[in-house]
Amino acid sequence: MIAIVYAAPNEAKFSGAREFISGNILVEGNDLDQACSAVSEVFVGHRLHAPTVQPARHIQVNYKRLDALAVCLFDYGREVEVQPDLLDDFYLVQVPLQGGSRIRCGSKAFDSRVGMASVLPAQREFTLRLNEDCQKILVQVDRRKLTAKLEAYLGCKLTRSPDFDIFAHDIVRPNSRMYHAIEGLMSLAIGSEGAGPGQSIIASAFEDAFIFSMLFDVKSDMSSAIQNGAISSACPKAVRRAEEYINSNLSEPIRIEDLVAVSGVSARSIFDGFTRFRDMTPMRYVKFRRLHKVRELLREADDTTMVSSVAVEWGFNHFGRFAKDYAQAFGESPSETLRAAKNGHRVARRN
Repeated sequence: MIAIVYAAPNEAKFSGAREFISGNILVEGNDLDQACSAVSEVFVGHRLHAPTVQPARHIQVNYKRLDALAVCLFDYGREVEVQPDLLDDFYLVQVPLQGGSRIRCGSKAFDSRVGMASVLPAQREFTLRLNEDCQKILVQVDRRKLTAKLEAYLGCKLTRSPDFDIFAHDIVRPNSRMYHAIEGLMSLAIGSEGAGPGQSIIASAFEDAFIFSMLFDVKSDMSSAIQNGAISSACPKAVRRAEEYINSNLSEPIRIEDLVAVSGVSARSIFDGFTRFRDMTPMRYVKFRRLHKVRELLREADDTTMVSSVAVEWGFNHFGRFAKDYAQAFGESPSETLRAAKNGHRVARRN
């Protein structure tokens, strides 16, 4: 097991934390099962194991949802191991205020300490072991909304969301962008009930500040494109010829050998070109285009249309994997797309 330890101060302070604690209560007391259930409702299901029965402090969890983000002040009041389900719809940024925790993902582990922000791994299994004195801020970030902001910044559509490096940390110091964004978010979460238009504009600005501090300050697999301000559009002719062939033959079997033949370059060049200029392998691009065809048909569906038949028509025979790929690409399940289309047709007929 590889363990990474970072030095940090003993305590982090945010103005507004005390006021935030006094309101926005999600759960408090000593009932660990009740706390687990309440926290699962707003994040994901998770399992807890507490080595000791006697807590050091009362449980205190405060939670406030805004638009693209939610802010949580989190304290289980005891040493506890947390095994969460996969994070699919959101990123979770943790900032210890005091104490710390150990994060284990696969064969690697690191200690998260005060003064650092870490993005917990999305769509990968991990466990957290919280120290007895661990108190932290959690910022829940809507994955689709973050991706939409990144698309607007880059000026192009993305086929997936960024994958942040679990071992990359932004030091949360008083002059950092993330520090100021968190302070602003906490102040908004205190007094956001019945807020007017001005408050909404300010909230949006702080949310943008936090999201862009994630994108620019925390390493991800899209950091190069983010720093350069664009994903390269100087696409080689070989890749464009392969794309044209794929889009014209989506309903037919497509092999790498076919793409080599129409593009006039080697298989390695095809792989390198798609990876560099389309941010995916050639066969992943084929799947991506077929998923779009499925979505088009589901949106045009009538009362007799079934998800399974449309999926099979476009070559998706493993329905579990298909549903997961579809949801990751479009932010909703295929059945949700179909249901929305059928409901829309019914409304149109009534009118």
